[in-house]
Amino acid sequence: MIASLWIGFSDEILLALIPHAGILSKLQIFKGCFYVTITASILYWLIQHSETALRHANEALTATQASFKQNLSELQTIQQELQTSQERYRLISELTSDYAYTLSVAPDGQFAVEWLAEAFSRSTDYPLAELTGPQGWEKLIHPDDLLLVNVRNRNLLGGQPSTQDFRIITKHAEVRWLRDYARPEWDATHQRVIRIFGAAQDITQYKQAEEALRDSEAKFRAISEAAPIPIVISRVSDGVILYANEQLGQMFALGTQQFIGYRAPDFYDNPADRQAILELLTKDGAVYNYEIRAKKANGTLFWLVVSLQLVIFNSEQAVLGAFYDITERKEMEEVLRESERRYRLLFEANPQPMWVYDVETLAFVAVNCAATQHYGYSEDEFLAMTIRDIRPPEDIPALIEDLSKLSTGLRAAGRWRHCKKDGTIIEVEITAHTLRFAGRRTQLVLANDVTEPQRAERALRASEEQYRELVNNIHEIIFQQNRQGRWTFLNPAWSEVMGYTVAETLGTDFLNYVHPDDRHESQMQLHCLLNFEIDDCRYEVRYFAKDGSIRTLAMFARRLLSTASEVAGVTGTLMDITERKAAETRLQTLNVELERQVEERTVQLQTQMQELRQLNELKDDFLSTVSHELRTPMTNMKMAISMLQLAMKSAQGRGFDGEVALTQFYQKFNRYLQILENECEREINLINDLLDLQRLEMSPAVPTWETICLQEWLPQVVVPFQERLRNRQQTLQIHVDPDLLPLHSHLASWERIVAELLNNACKYTPPGGEIRVKLQQASGSYGGADSSSLAGNVTQLIVSNSGSQIPADDLSRIFDKFYRIASSDPWKQGGTGLGLALIKQLVQQLGGRIWAESEPNRTWFTVELPTDTEAVYKISA
Repeated sequence: MIASLWIGFSDEILLALIPHAGILSKLQIFKGCFYVTITASILYWLIQHSETALRHANEALTATQASFKQNLSELQTIQQELQTSQERYRLISELTSDYAYTLSVAPDGQFAVEWLAEAFSRSTDYPLAELTGPQGWEKLIHPDDLLLVNVRNRNLLGGQPSTQDFRIITKHAEVRWLRDYARPEWDATHQRVIRIFGAAQDITQYKQAEEALRDSEAKFRAISEAAPIPIVISRVSDGVILYANEQLGQMFALGTQQFIGYRAPDFYDNPADRQAILELLTKDGAVYNYEIRAKKANGTLFWLVVSLQLVIFNSEQAVLGAFYDITERKEMEEVLRESERRYRLLFEANPQPMWVYDVETLAFVAVNCAATQHYGYSEDEFLAMTIRDIRPPEDIPALIEDLSKLSTGLRAAGRWRHCKKDGTIIEVEITAHTLRFAGRRTQLVLANDVTEPQRAERALRASEEQYRELVNNIHEIIFQQNRQGRWTFLNPAWSEVMGYTVAETLGTDFLNYVHPDDRHESQMQLHCLLNFEIDDCRYEVRYFAKDGSIRTLAMFARRLLSTASEVAGVTGTLMDITERKAAETRLQTLNVELERQVEERTVQLQTQMQELRQLNELKDDFLSTVSHELRTPMTNMKMAISMLQLAMKSAQGRGFDGEVALTQFYQKFNRYLQILENECEREINLINDLLDLQRLEMSPAVPTWETICLQEWLPQVVVPFQERLRNRQQTLQIHVDPDLLPLHSHLASWERIVAELLNNACKYTPPGGEIRVKLQQASGSYGGADSSSLAGNVTQLIVSNSGSQIPADDLSRIFDKFYRIASSDPWKQGGTGLGLALIKQLVQQLGGRIWAESEPNRTWFTVELPTDTEAVYKISA
């Protein structure tokens, strides 16, 4: 009965209680064992009907119970492992950005989300609850990819696995790319797919990188056309040239279009060079500064330095190359190389690090320059070390083991790690050969650094980034235009120079920014360039910046070809030369101004030279005049003293014979004393004139102001001259305006002015001549202040004499110090040449002016002074 129940219900009970297949399988095995054991025990008991049979049955039952306990223990262990496995999977699904999912498939083909990893919610921002309904996942699919996903779903329903890229839209409207891997679960009973197991990988960055790569290739083609260096792309397999820019055509004397289809090996002077380069490319991915000898289309040989890199071009593996002509450098190097070839070929000139070490002591015996440069040690430092010192400590046991197996001859020692002086670890390939060096058993070692190949890919990415940074950060504007003249590309320098954003400029006509006066020239240049009339154009053009200012730009442009070699537009650069042009304009202005100033300065210097010559003449006149004026009185005084001495001696010798003799003696004595007095007065006047003139020029004292009635004052001033006029038989006429206003001025200065002018007139008027003195009211204005208030308040003094004329050339100089007109002094009366200069200083001090006029047989001096001299003096001060 127990067995029947066990057989009838155990499967359903176990299936309901334990869904795990592995545990269920073990329990079924246990059930079978248990059933067999019970059955055997009952049969044995029925047959034997003995206590022994019952005992054995009990023992079997006990064993079965033990086995059951063991199976239960294993079941618990399996359940714990299952829980641990589920927990680990949950953690992994939460930490990873990719995610897995399970979709159930209804009989009508509708999908429903059964399970979805937590990473999905983090990527899309959708809670799992929003996607659990039928076809709830469809809201994620990008509308443009919905048809593609439906086709993929039909394939899955047909039992076909699928790997598909499509886009989804996150809850925040962000578009992301997924690569979906899906596998269907086929139900053989119902002959349909009942479940989809899948995993999705976010490949948004990968897709963006692909798009950036396509843009980068397009920009590369455009920039290479404008680049000043030759660039070529050739296929790796057969060397056929797929692309070449114009600079390459110029270098090889062959048209750019003619290059396409040629084989690169045809331009190698030594075909083995290409094979060597390909081997380096295969190993390193790039070759930099590799020198080869090439031949032009006309057969001319020349040297190049090439930098090459493996690229994918038009879905083919190709080589991108940039060339630089080093023929002239190679010719110069060859002259030098010939004298050093023997020594450098063997050891020193080897570009790879080489050294010789003692096999017994492992000490370095010799090293070449490449080793010292590459490892950073000096030659002396190397020779004080052993080969252990350039190995990491953990590699020394392997080194010792390798050295124990040394063999004679050439051997490849394999790849080892070396330490540079700065601690850098590098990988090198060692090739060694045994030899005798300086009587010792040594090894000649060549070390080839193979560290760089591992960095080649990083260098390539860095190169592309540098190119991008160069274009974005260069100060020159890099542009592209289509055939209609509309901007299709501009780098950020456009915004910096012109003020417009790149976004608002792209698609607009470039003529919108060109100055109206320069538009015709710009259109003609573009037309000629697009129609192959010129290869490139260079000209200066003015553009309007966003702020309204005008910027002068230096334009350089070339044709832009499409992938089909058709003219797509132009590309080039715009350099802002506004400041330079402004500087040139300023420089031209400065040059003109400098030339003007030089001319003016030259005239000034000539004038100053003339003045210096005049001053030199004045100095000579001064020295001559002062010498004469000082010497003549002194001579007269000396003569008078001598005559006095003779008269005294004569009188002492013979005495006075009567009153008459005494009277004669006193007459002579008085005459000689008068001569002495006159000459002393002359000397004093000369010295006073010099001192007065110097005082007026340096620091004139503030005058003492007085009110002068000129009608009464002038007759008194001329009284001392009456005797002199009679002696010279000269006549004096005085005219004073009866309506003349009282003069408020400095009395002493007026007296000195009138006295000097009368003295000068007496001196140069011949006997029988006439001297006129006239005082009158006149109109005028003086000073730099409010002179209008002084207009009309001017007193004018005119002193004229007949019988003399001043030459016109001398009129402008007669007021100079020590200036004398010899032709105007026919009577040789002499003078210092200071009188008129002194008068001019006095007149200017009083705020007035003086001038001279002359005509045949008459000369007159006019002095104009303000009636209220004190007011003018204060205003001027």
